[in-house]
Amino acid sequence: MLTKIWNNKIVMAALMLAAGLVIGWMIFSPATDERGEESESHDHASVWTCSMHPNVRQSEPGKCPICGMDLVPLNTGIDDDPGTVHMSETAIRLANIQTTVIAEGDATREIRLNGKVKPDERRISSQTAHVGGRIEQLLVNFTGEYVQRGAVIARVYAPELITAQRELMEAFKISESQPDLYRAAREKLRNWKFTDAQIDGMLDANRPVETYPIHADVSGVVWKRNVSVGDYVERGASLFEVVDLSKVWVTLNRLSIAWAIEIGLVREDDYGLIDSLSSSYGGVIWAKEVEDYQRYGVIVADNGSDMYFQGVPSTQWDMDEMLRL
Repeated sequence: MLTKIWNNKIVMAALMLAAGLVIGWMIFSPATDERGEESESHDHASVWTCSMHPNVRQSEPGKCPICGMDLVPLNTGIDDDPGTVHMSETAIRLANIQTTVIAEGDATREIRLNGKVKPDERRISSQTAHVGGRIEQLLVNFTGEYVQRGAVIARVYAPELITAQRELMEAFKISESQPDLYRAAREKLRNWKFTDAQIDGMLDANRPVETYPIHADVSGVVWKRNVSVGDYVERGASLFEVVDLSKVWVTLNRLSIAWAIEIGLVREDDYGLIDSLSSSYGGVIWAKEVEDYQRYGVIVADNGSDMYFQGVPSTQWDMDEMLRL
């Protein structure tokens, strides 16, 4: 009986020992293997680098001389192509690297150039007096006012016009016998920019008109006023300068031009700066006549909505399409 009990104890002890060995192997074996692999990897790593500065490479562990981060072993299996940059997952997250899939589309670029707006000199017109006299009334009182072609902008007392009207009325009375004289009287008034309807109105009134209305020859903004009420003007004298601001010039200083040339947006040749581009407000063309000693460029821009006017400094032009050179 004692022998049987003793044998059972031996069997139980053997089973417990075997179970303990199995449990111990399961607990300690993975950690040992992991440390062994890590140790082996570190032992085999001959180059250490920084996750944030891949150009840093040392032969032993340590700190990055640039940022102070711990150096990590360099994976020698990675391609050493100098044109390739390798970053760990941690480095990618720290650098906030974002990628996108390349797709076909229009290439666009926003370009901002500082310039100063001025009128297009080719669109400046002079409103002249077609007959001499004294300014009795001005219907345009300040520069910047918009005038419409055909609108009355001033009234002039013109003794010469009164005489011409009397000649017309007398010539009309003998027009059947002296048609050439009548035609000459009408032609004289036409040369003063009177229309046939206005001349017929003088005949219908049967009395001279003492004040002569001056009608605007063109539409635009009054750029300069040369007369005041009470001034005496001669025939052909300039009363106003009117400018069409549907297109304006923008002068660019030398810094803007130098920057545009440096990054290849425009080209410089023997004739100056010339290229074409487009903006959200219309076509823009580099003027060809650029003074070498002044070193500034001019662009002609659509201004249909009158967004820009003379003298505006540092106007920003947003070019929403890439320059085609």
